[in-house]
Amino acid sequence: MLSFNISSGQNYDFDILTNSTFSTQNFPNQERTHLFNSSDFSYYMRFYSLNDSLKSRLYDTKNKQIHTFFVDSTDSMKLKYLKTLNIVKNDIKYYFDFSEIKTKKNHKEIIFKILNEKKRKIGNYKFKIKESKKNFFQIFKHSATELFLLKKIEAPYNFTVLKAKGRNTHGNMIKYELKSLEKISLSVSLPSK
Repeated sequence: MLSFNISSGQNYDFDILTNSTFSTQNFPNQERTHLFNSSDFSYYMRFYSLNDSLKSRLYDTKNKQIHTFFVDSTDSMKLKYLKTLNIVKNDIKYYFDFSEIKTKKNHKEIIFKILNEKKRKIGNYKFKIKESKKNFFQIFKHSATELFLLKKIEAPYNFTVLKAKGRNTHGNMIKYELKSLEKISLSVSLPSK
């Protein structure tokens, strides 16, 4: 078991590591690495580069907090806690709709629609999926739709989004591709207050 132990505060366990690409018109070809707990998607961790250093953010949607860490460049297993910020809730009302699963030549597809409070379509994605034992839609949600961080979106089927293409709620085209999904065993602890 790998462990990023900072002290003996709040503990977060992860069992999935994902690598994906995410592209928009303004920010093409972003590579993203995330850690997830397949039994509790209320928190996840994202790694990113900033000013020639590697950092990570641990998003905790239950406690509405983001914990930021510096990742040691000589030892990626060492995290240095930097700060905790509160997540500001987005009160805009959205509705979400999933189509039936359609089988194509060599894959399956689902259409995911985002509707505003007047139930008009404001976002639309076509997913290439793989049916799975657990519902891994949350991996896509947390990797590619940060606007919905605190929104509860229940997918009606158990599936993993392999690729997605569509328009987000701002009308921007996005592309997402899950490059890898690996089983891991890792724990991150926050410092005691």
